[in-house]
Amino acid sequence: MTVRVVMIGEVKEGMREEFFAFVEEFTAVLREADGDKTPVYDFYVADDAGGTNFALHEGYRTPEDLLAHVRNATPYTPRLFKYLRTTEIQFFGPVPDEIIEGFKGRAKVTTLPTFVGSV
Repeated sequence: MTVRVVMIGEVKEGMREEFFAFVEEFTAVLREADGDKTPVYDFYVADDAGGTNFALHEGYRTPEDLLAHVRNATPYTPRLFKYLRTTEIQFFGPVPDEIIEGFKGRAKVTTLPTFVGSV
């Protein structure tokens, strides 16, 4: 069973380079803290005018791995949202309610908890 999270939004105006530096630091910390519990944690930024559109794609083996990641990432969350304005977050698979509730009010939240199949 897997859990996926997709966060979509914008890098705040004038903060692109600071955001890139933060991502380098943040992902290094998470790589160490999360270990193999977070096999996918990828930031993407558009190359459009200013390159402000972003997406974060996360993947976890279990809901417990997602919870462990959130505990590891929480100290950095204020800095993350200093650079980003999240417009939508999508949860796929059995995401714990406490995680979903934590994002309500911050962005549009979509949940798709039932896995049907894949190739």
